Amino acid sequence: MLYDPSAQGTQGLEPVQQVRMISSISSKLVKWLLKAEAISQQDKELYEYAAYSFLFSFMPLVLVMIVGGLLGMFFEGIALILPFMLIRKFSGGYHLNSSKVCFFLSTTIITLSLLLIKHIIATETVIYYVPFVVIAAIQIFIASPIDSEARQLRVKERCAFKKVARVMVALNLCLFLVALGLNWNRFAACTGCGIALTAILQWPCIIKSVLRKVELHI
Repeated sequence: MLYDPSAQGTQGLEPVQQVRMISSISSKLVKWLLKAEAISQQDKELYEYAAYSFLFSFMPLVLVMIVGGLLGMFFEGIALILPFMLIRKFSGGYHLNSSKVCFFLSTTIITLSLLLIKHIIATETVIYYVPFVVIAAIQIFIASPIDSEARQLRVKERCAFKKVARVMVALNLCLFLVALGLNWNRFAACTGCGIALTAILQWPCIIKSVLRKVELHI
């Protein structure tokens, strides 16, 4: 969620450790499927690769499913993380260098987000959060894509990412507003929180960029 292994290159051991961890989980999962006779020995390598690819690409989704399930908010968790993943993939933002710290902070952020959504739904106050969601969407629309210190986009990539990020945030904002209009407050709260969370994780990069510009003019 906050960790981008593709941005690390060959620096440090964290990406290697994460690859080993995910490979180990994938291997254990496939062994369990073999014992249950759900798959054949001939397909072992294929399923190991499929499991590895899924875990590596959808780690945020897996994490939110676990946390959401423990909080009794499984579907709310899915509705929260999907807009977040779709927008953040192209909008960019803050990334951590450590997968361990990322896991801890991601779990904390997801838990707090789901608890906030639970409060919004219980108190029926989602309408009061509309200005914050709209401002967050405007920020993403204008500022994206944002480079982190670990990941710098090329010129062509920036143009492509900007277009996709704008489409994604506009689409999700429309879904948020439509859900409000249809009184689907639960879905609206989750989508709005996903948009806001994406914007918040851009703040560290935006602040650093502003401070650097100020230092250059001093």
